[in-house]
Amino acid sequence: MPLTGGDIARRTNGTLELRAQPLRTRWTITDLATSDGHRLHCTFTCSVAAVDRTADRQMLAETFLASREVVEPADIVFHFQPVLTAAAAKLAATKPVEEWLAAESETAMGDALLTAGQSAAFACGLELLPPVNVQLSSPTHQRSRFELMERQLTERRSAGQLEHFQRAAELLKRFDDLRGASPALSVGRVLDAVSDADRGATLQTLLMAAAPSHGATATLWMVGGMGLARIGADGAVESYELPADVGPPRSLQASEWDGHPVWLIG
Repeated sequence: MPLTGGDIARRTNGTLELRAQPLRTRWTITDLATSDGHRLHCTFTCSVAAVDRTADRQMLAETFLASREVVEPADIVFHFQPVLTAAAAKLAATKPVEEWLAAESETAMGDALLTAGQSAAFACGLELLPPVNVQLSSPTHQRSRFELMERQLTERRSAGQLEHFQRAAELLKRFDDLRGASPALSVGRVLDAVSDADRGATLQTLLMAAAPSHGATATLWMVGGMGLARIGADGAVESYELPADVGPPRSLQASEWDGHPVWLIG
């Protein structure tokens, strides 16, 4: 009685039963070396069938059933693994990884493995049949691509920082030119002459240029709305409300009173 389960063949009471339909079987072959030194992984799938002829039945029994009663899919995979691995390794070494990862290379690998498997199958009462499916991947190639992407991102960040520095230098030069043309104007009035789009960047550049290099903290004081604000070197903002009856502040000037530093708010 033909087998209908997942086994290829079974010996029952001295009678050899064969599976009626081919069985889809998959092999995984890892750590193949391409011609340019990359690692290549291959998954090969095809159909396996037992040949129902007297001589082939005898070869199948001698190969697989000497010490067992059932030929399982795992037995087939184990038996053909060395043959398929050798064929895949020989072929993988003929091309670089980029060519192997092209779609048409999967067909070439599949044809080669099917041919190698069929030769081995002939000697054990089996046959390997299409359809064939092959999947190729390379962990080392993938890692190389990730490393390349990281380098490109780093280069872009460096280029962006350089562009930002050049822009800051241009803004600082423009500010110095305006200040030199009107030395009597305060910093705030000079900033008013800068375009709205560049005013914030110019102020940031001035603060960075004026920041001490020896580790001392720089603080920015400003007035606006109805209060006074302090921005520390770490970006923290503290606000101080002023009495509402004095009106909104419009100017700020450092001074001294009885030897103590004070702010004069206008």
